[in-house]
Amino acid sequence: MARMVLGVFTGRDQAEDAISELGDAGFKTKDISLIMKDSKVAEEMGHSTGASVAGGAASGATAGGVIGGLAGLGVPEEDAKVYEERVRDGAILLVVPTTSANEEDAMEILDASEADQVKSIGMDKPRARDEAEYGTPTYYSELRRDKRRKDVEEDLDDDLL
Repeated sequence: MARMVLGVFTGRDQAEDAISELGDAGFKTKDISLIMKDSKVAEEMGHSTGASVAGGAASGATAGGVIGGLAGLGVPEEDAKVYEERVRDGAILLVVPTTSANEEDAMEILDASEADQVKSIGMDKPRARDEAEYGTPTYYSELRRDKRRKDVEEDLDDDLL
C-alpha cells in the first residue's frame, strides 16, 4: 500500500543526513521531496543529495502553497497548517514515499536524524508518533474499484442510493 512519511528538520545537516541514510537503506533519493522556505538553499540541497525540490512550496513557501500541496497528498488540513508554519519559520520538511513494508524504517531513520513531527500518512489510518488519532486522509470512494473491499463497497453503494 502506498504511504508517505513526513518529518520536519530544524537544521540542514540533519535533513541531509536523513536523506543519505534513507538512500543507504534502499529508498530512492530522487523520490524524496524537500520543502523549505529558501529556494536557493533547497536547490543546493536537492543537487547535493539527489532529493527532489517541491515546486511552489520550495520557492518561498507561499501562504496556502504548502497546505494545498500536502492536502493533495492526503495530509489532514490541520497537520498541513502546522507543517506550513514550520516551513515558513525556516524548517525543512521531508516527504518520503514508502510502502507499508518499509514505512517503519523511514520513520526510524527520520527519528534518528532528529526530525520533529514524524508522521506516516496513507490510504489506511495514519500512524503518528506522540499524536492522538487522525482521520482517514483518502476517501474510499476515490479508490479504484478493484482496490476496494467488497463488503465496504456494498455499504458505500447503498449509502449513495
